[in-house]
Amino acid sequence: MNYQEFLDACVDSVKKIVGKEAEVVIHRVTKNNGIVLDGLVIMEHSRHFAPTIYLNDYYAKYLAGCGIDDIAARIYRLYLSSCNNLTLPDDFFLDFEKLKDQIAFRLISYERNRELLKKIPHRRWKDLAIIYFVVCDNIDRERAVVTIYNNHLKLWDVTEKILYELAMKNTPRLYKAVLRPMNQVVSEMILKESNEDSIEELLEHVNKMNEEFPMYVLSNEMKTQGAACMLYDGLLAKFTNHIEADVYIIPSSIHEVILIPIDGEVTKEGLADMVKSVNQTELSVEEILSDEVYVFTRKNGFE
Repeated sequence: MNYQEFLDACVDSVKKIVGKEAEVVIHRVTKNNGIVLDGLVIMEHSRHFAPTIYLNDYYAKYLAGCGIDDIAARIYRLYLSSCNNLTLPDDFFLDFEKLKDQIAFRLISYERNRELLKKIPHRRWKDLAIIYFVVCDNIDRERAVVTIYNNHLKLWDVTEKILYELAMKNTPRLYKAVLRPMNQVVSEMILKESNEDSIEELLEHVNKMNEEFPMYVLSNEMKTQGAACMLYDGLLAKFTNHIEADVYIIPSSIHEVILIPIDGEVTKEGLADMVKSVNQTELSVEEILSDEVYVFTRKNGFE
């Protein structure tokens, strides 16, 4: 069966499992950078919210020989697991007072997300857009989050300015920043992946490179949407004062940025060429943040 027939078959099979206790529908969801996914939603009549389970990867499992009923059973188990880990009152998303401390922000490309930005409150920052979401709960050390749309603002009778002020205050608390030297990050990767005979030599090489060309990785404890950390109030000012240098900021993905002290040897143009190349050849489309390189100085902040 083709992909659309697969989607219809999944809905029918899940409906047989849930019976009349819930509606089962497919929603097309626009993700970062224009990626569109098909999400299956099981909405029980007694609930006001439900997790979205994306089916695109399940189609590959079907093509590899997995049966529709087996896939439907997996989807239902995932649904039950997600629901059991959510401990929210049913009116949580209806009452702004109950969720205002859980509003956070992330960064996405402005140009790559023009269609999505028509539907959601946002604020432009350079070539990026600041967008907002609600942190609902922890699920297996990950977080259930819901993107805030324009219709939510009408429901809550609030403005984008209010979201911005809350998100700028909440996000550093909900997603604590982590700033580490690049050699520490790479060393941890080497220790996980290399055989024992090569570890010592590789670590020595990495540490030597960091002395000659220091770099730092900025993300958050969750290691997701960590590029937003560069907008945390006072973080880059304290860092640049500490190292006594201005920095280039490389948006390596939506999840992290790389900070490089400006020393006159490396040019912004050269770094931008590298970023474009990595975006085109190494990253998935959904993880790309920007082709630009930003500058933060001790005197002027972002330039």
